[in-house]
Amino acid sequence: NRQSNVESNVWDLNEGEEEESLEENATEKEKKILFSCFLPWLLFLKHVERADANEEGIKPSMSAYSSKFNLHHRILDLCFHIFKTEEPKSRKKFEEFDFNNISLMSVVEDSKLNRFAALVYFRTICVFPALVRVWWIDFCPRKMQPWAEEFTKSYVSNAIIAKELERLNMIGLGRWNSEGLTIASRENVGEIVATYLKEDSMLTILLKLPLGYPLKQVEVQTGKQLGLSKLRRQRWALQVKSLLSFNNGSVLDAILLWKKNIDKEFEGKEPCFICYCTLNPADMTLPSQKCKTCS
Repeated sequence: NRQSNVESNVWDLNEGEEEESLEENATEKEKKILFSCFLPWLLFLKHVERADANEEGIKPSMSAYSSKFNLHHRILDLCFHIFKTEEPKSRKKFEEFDFNNISLMSVVEDSKLNRFAALVYFRTICVFPALVRVWWIDFCPRKMQPWAEEFTKSYVSNAIIAKELERLNMIGLGRWNSEGLTIASRENVGEIVATYLKEDSMLTILLKLPLGYPLKQVEVQTGKQLGLSKLRRQRWALQVKSLLSFNNGSVLDAILLWKKNIDKEFEGKEPCFICYCTLNPADMTLPSQKCKTCS
């Protein structure tokens, strides 16, 4: 009966009084049940990462699937319930936790729920940053929101930014053409500057990653360029912010989308009059639907 109760109530974490520490009071059987909730999710995230690296459009489809069945809501609620029940003692446990280099096997062998939950939260943000932000804003229990923000700022945000900067070193190795594009980072202030030389024009874009990213949105600024209107530069900035805010894109994805949209505009391709994107951020296709009014 105890096992069935844990299985049936493992997601009901937002009701009732504050519970005792799961780490200190859970039986080994209950820990195994909780671990069995996390492991399939980690495998799902790994599948999405690998598939998205080889084919456009995979991540948006998997994001929609997770949203349809509230998968990430349940996982994130469970993670922060585990953290919350240990406050404030759990804080010091993550100060030397290397999110980018920790292995799943070492966490499983350690058999610590808080470390496992931290790894799950980190991997979820890496793959679905926009979903995590929406969960935090709209679905995270109100009492848990400040704690989630503080935990992210203190232990996760720097690791996420480091991973984003690591991705920038992969430029030119993937499915994108990076010719004419240079990217510089200012790690101490969380800023990334991309410069693109196109024909006789030099275009720049600045991305500021705030402490608390990705719960807090990236600030996007485009540099002034002779011959380019302010409206066009704002449109390009909007494209980048849209990908980061709503399409679970990485900083590298956003910069390269910015470059590719510029390429299409220089080729004379018209942007979408609804979202101002030359390319669809999800599958990189050109706008295909015509306006019923003006056409």
